[in-house]
Amino acid sequence: ANVVSLVTHRKNFQSDNPMDQELLAKLWSHSVGCAIGSQWIARKRGFVNMSNEAFIAGLLHDVGKLFLITIFDDIIASKRILTLPSPELISELMETMHVQYGHALLEKWNLPDVYCQVVLKHHDETCGDENIILLMVRLANFACNKMGIGLHENPSLLLAATPEAHSLGLSEVALAELEIKLEDSLKLTM
Repeated sequence: ANVVSLVTHRKNFQSDNPMDQELLAKLWSHSVGCAIGSQWIARKRGFVNMSNEAFIAGLLHDVGKLFLITIFDDIIASKRILTLPSPELISELMETMHVQYGHALLEKWNLPDVYCQVVLKHHDETCGDENIILLMVRLANFACNKMGIGLHENPSLLLAATPEAHSLGLSEVALAELEIKLEDSLKLTM
């Protein structure tokens, strides 16, 4: 099921616009990394029954960015604007708007609430401990950002110091294993 999800979702990360294609390639790497990382965390912590949900939630958590890039691509292709927006403007719009648009998109598709909540709350500072899948996706997202998998890189991020790692009970050794798993996942995105 996870392979089918990957293959099906991969086709959405294509564009004829070279600027968009670069963004989409990074976004695809990040989505796959978060999916694999979330699933790995679920299995590592003994939540095997949640591992497929964690995978799909990780894959979809930034679907709003994909949606916005597609909209920008369509507007540019329609020639309704005279000048192209700067990469900085597109990046800022994606960061500030992707959560609300991604959430609305998943609700429109009638996807289960577990995925809608992950998309809506994956950047919330206080997400609580009750949504285990959200915690797994947030931690996988942090790990990808630490390693530069995707659009952002923050190598100084201490995964062991995150509330998510603490809530999930993951040691520094386990978090190092997660980083190794994510390095291996990069091969799937190329």
